[in-house]
Amino acid sequence: MDNDKIAAERIKKLFRSNGGSLAAWAKEMGFKTHDVYAVLDGRTRGSRGESHRIAVALGLKEGNAGAGNRSQKEIIQAINDQLHERKGHPAN
Repeated sequence: MDNDKIAAERIKKLFRSNGGSLAAWAKEMGFKTHDVYAVLDGRTRGSRGESHRIAVALGLKEGNAGAGNRSQKEIIQAINDQLHERKGHPAN
């Protein structure tokens, strides 16, 4: 299994182990659920456009300072922070 697939599987597992839903996260972030799964399943490469934004939001691609170098815990924390910000709550 290559590194991208390993990272995608870890993200899926982290969502499950934290009681999260990729579908709910996608909706909260304004992404289409099938687009999120297409990125995670490797059907789209996340090179540009919406798939790139999804890959960056999940920490699979670098799109801002250090986005690609975050630990899985930092990715989950960043995702949680983004959700709170979108709901109007300040991040911790």
